[in-house]
Amino acid sequence: MEIINTPGYDIQQIAENGRFGGDCDDVAVFVASLFKSLGMESRFVAIKTEAVKNFSHVYVEVLADNQWMTVDPTVPIGTQHEHYGRMVQYV
Repeated sequence: MEIINTPGYDIQQIAENGRFGGDCDDVAVFVASLFKSLGMESRFVAIKTEAVKNFSHVYVEVLADNQWMTVDPTVPIGTQHEHYGRMVQYV
């Protein structure tokens, strides 16, 4: 079973511990909520990093200056995600 942290829970963890834990979907939900609170349009992108049935990673893209920009704090800045499949879900 997959459990995804709520942004409120993550904020509480940051206040208590200076950070929050979780995997890529927890980070993506938190990042998307930050953009939403700023009135910015964002979307989730799920990718398959191998030629398999299930998606294996998720990150956020935000619309800035009329173009979608990748925001993925789980990897180094500038990382280009190689993928075998991609699914987009608007927030």
